[in-house]
Amino acid sequence: MSALVSILGIIHIFSAIFWVGTTFFMVFFLNPTLQRLGPDGGKVMQTLLGSTRFSLAIAASAWLTVLAGLFMYGASTGGWEMSIMFGSRLPLTLGAVAGIAAGLVGTLVQ
Repeated sequence: MSALVSILGIIHIFSAIFWVGTTFFMVFFLNPTLQRLGPDGGKVMQTLLGSTRFSLAIAASAWLTVLAGLFMYGASTGGWEMSIMFGSRLPLTLGAVAGIAAGLVGTLVQ
């Protein structure tokens, strides 16, 4: 079981790094550049989203992060035991809720 949790941890960490890193890149660098390009910026985004697998990659990384996190969360809370989820593991519970919400918002926006 610990080997599975370790593998899930690696998946969770690396997919989260890609997800968050890509999001920060888009917000702080790509979007301002596209705005400066004016109408040509729309063409760049259309090309990025229409003829590459960018949307698939970011969605996959988001949901890999969420799903790996949920499996690890279930293992760390004794099989979703409520007294543990809202007791000693409350910070993990809040993080899980925030991660699921971020995944849903990202999926719906995309």
